[in-house]
Amino acid sequence: MLRKISALLVICLLVLNISISADASMYRGGKINKYHVSEVERFKEYARINNNVKYRNSLTKDEKEIKKNLEEYLNAAAKYRNFHGSVLVETSGKVVLAKGYGMADYEKKIPNTQSTRFAIASMTKQFTAMAIMQLYEKGKLKLDDKLSKYFPDFPRGDEITIHQLLTHTSGITNYTNLEEFWSLNPNTVDQKAILDLLKIKPLDFNPGEGWNYSNSGYFLLGLIVEKISGKSLDNYLNKNIFMPLKMNDTGVVYKNDKKMIDTVGYVGFLDISPIDDLLTFKSLYGAGFLYSTIEDLYLWDRALYTCKLVSKKTMDLIFTPHVDTKLIGYYGYGWVIQGEGKDKEIYHDGSMLGFNSIISRFPERNTGIIILSNNNFNGSSVYRIKSDINSILLGQKVELPKELKAITLDTGKIDKLVGNYEIAQGINFTITREENHVYAQLTGQDKAEIFPESEISFFYRIADAIITFEQDDSGQFVGLVLHQNGAEIPAKKTPPAQ
Repeated sequence: MLRKISALLVICLLVLNISISADASMYRGGKINKYHVSEVERFKEYARINNNVKYRNSLTKDEKEIKKNLEEYLNAAAKYRNFHGSVLVETSGKVVLAKGYGMADYEKKIPNTQSTRFAIASMTKQFTAMAIMQLYEKGKLKLDDKLSKYFPDFPRGDEITIHQLLTHTSGITNYTNLEEFWSLNPNTVDQKAILDLLKIKPLDFNPGEGWNYSNSGYFLLGLIVEKISGKSLDNYLNKNIFMPLKMNDTGVVYKNDKKMIDTVGYVGFLDISPIDDLLTFKSLYGAGFLYSTIEDLYLWDRALYTCKLVSKKTMDLIFTPHVDTKLIGYYGYGWVIQGEGKDKEIYHDGSMLGFNSIISRFPERNTGIIILSNNNFNGSSVYRIKSDINSILLGQKVELPKELKAITLDTGKIDKLVGNYEIAQGINFTITREENHVYAQLTGQDKAEIFPESEISFFYRIADAIITFEQDDSGQFVGLVLHQNGAEIPAKKTPPAQ
């Protein structure tokens, strides 16, 4: 039970801590930045190449109806859920929608468009994996090569294989979950600093005996590409993937300390704030250092139906469900695979401070959904939007996002809600009132104001979450439930201390 609660509390921590300024540091008070969520937790929330993207395809009557429904939904998400980003939807290999929503930069009044560049975070992994598989196909490496072949002094490197790095089964701890990582100086962080950090940490499990999503594996894979090719990972990807596919708006977010995108990352929901992104952008490397556009990622998606980059045999190896994660489906090489037949989905998301992304492919339907957002932890998470878009494509009814409106409650009604609500032993929601304002506070966290949309339902403005209060038959308030990202976290009201 406590293990389940500890996982769900990540949601609570996010709800109660979305308040950050543009110059906020990544590491405060001797603990991991409060906005960082481990990749495992993040995953929980959950045949042709065309080098000229054609957005003015002639659409059939049914496709025009789909486009209309998509635009209605996305306009509502932008208006009522503060979605900021760009979306491309293709069905039967045809683009039916490609459009930007919201702002790329509020201060400069730059809107998002179909050509806006976004940091894509962990979506980078599919490109690093492709680079490795290109070298594999050329006989430059073997998938059972030991890590010690490339890093002779890496602890237990003679037990770890490239295959395990690709599938997150190496046991190497995820460096972005380490407090020491968040204390690194973003102005001086380099590959050696991260490599040295990995060398002093014990493995999470014996190689090949478990699965744990780890940026560390793809950081090392990027270095292996460099060792074998004699080129920087940036240059290798550009020459062997981006240029052949004419992905002219894809590259490294920070190049020679210069930021290559104008998009500003934000956190929040109805109220959002810009973030300081230097450390994460510069240090994710082969695990998440790229930017791209929905246009370029469409070219990438179409190329994956062909043998443009590698042979079909190698492509099949990339999309093989190598490992059952017991959590999010199967993991291939840089991709998550789940479902069967027409429901088979091959996808990967990306999440870092201020940016959220996903590419979702349904190969049996020749359908793809690409979402890039510069507002992370917002109300319109890419998983929800992706799921709703897919439902629209399947002809299913989707509830449109609606405006959240606060009403006024008299203090007498508010006072009946005030008190402690226990989630687990030692972990409580505390509901308080200050004048006619209501606040919720999780144990050990900052309080945040919640706003009434009814006498029993309150919403946050800092995150897409709702608290509903529960009453017994006599009308006394006996509990609450936190609703967020499809999760429901109950808490029972405790008697006041005597």
